Amino acid sequence: MREDYNDENMTSDVCYVRTGGWESRVLLIEFLEKNGYVCEEDTYSVDVILETRFPVKVDIEHKKYGCLQTRTCAAAAVSSGNMFTIPKFYSFLEFVSPYIIV
Repeated sequence: MREDYNDENMTSDVCYVRTGGWESRVLLIEFLEKNGYVCEEDTYSVDVILETRFPVKVDIEHKKYGCLQTRTCAAAAVSSGNMFTIPKFYSFLEFVSPYIIV
């Protein structure tokens, strides 16, 4: 992650994205895959990620995505300050990685 990004004291390369529902989750996953991200197949499947209501976990450094699986993990993600809405995540990703396919 770029060191000059200080909004909300971001310190991690892992972000959590809240989605409004199934359609927005599908669009987010399509966006991530267009930009070279792959699903953490050893832990999750795309079907599991689409069906859960928990936030999507995006590892920016390793270009992988998955999802949280428990309420405790989701609560910890919120308190970490790395929770994004989809529009805010797109803006953040554009800032840290200028080569984004929309």
